Amino acid sequence: MQFKNFGLDFATFAVLLALICGFSIMLRRRRKRPDLLERPQRDVAYEWLAEPLKKASADLRGKFSDLDELSSIDGIQLIRLGIFNLGTTAVESADFKSPITVEFENQAELLFATTSEAHRTAMVNQDSITIDKKIVRIFPLDIAGGGTVIFNIVARNGIPRQISGTIAGFGSIRRFH
Repeated sequence: MQFKNFGLDFATFAVLLALICGFSIMLRRRRKRPDLLERPQRDVAYEWLAEPLKKASADLRGKFSDLDELSSIDGIQLIRLGIFNLGTTAVESADFKSPITVEFENQAELLFATTSEAHRTAMVNQDSITIDKKIVRIFPLDIAGGGTVIFNIVARNGIPRQISGTIAGFGSIRRFH
């Protein structure tokens, strides 16, 4: 029976393991991580959610004002619309080729639309929002890079059907996915 030198085998194994670990660490550091990739200069997106007033949580109701007189009416929808500047540069009002329009279904009755919140950007003036039959228009606004503006819309018997707007150097705003 022949005995092998256990110390030599262990040392060889330890050196090989150290080399593999070192090589693995070097590869991980060289790989580009998706969260470190550069953001585009211009990228504007929107997202919305709608909740029936009768099913809305207290937290969501708290973000809207003047809901007391609407609680007895059927078909009321609380809608939150967020406009996100995912780019690095500010989008200014002069950059908008057309206002942001929120078109509703035919049977919808728009009750009111207001600005609600602004994050990492200045609050939008309430005068920049108009309601025209089944369309809410948000006239050009300024959103800092990485900023978000949230609007509250209250409608009866309808939710947004289409949201659009065009920005110079970017094109149409897209839905946030």
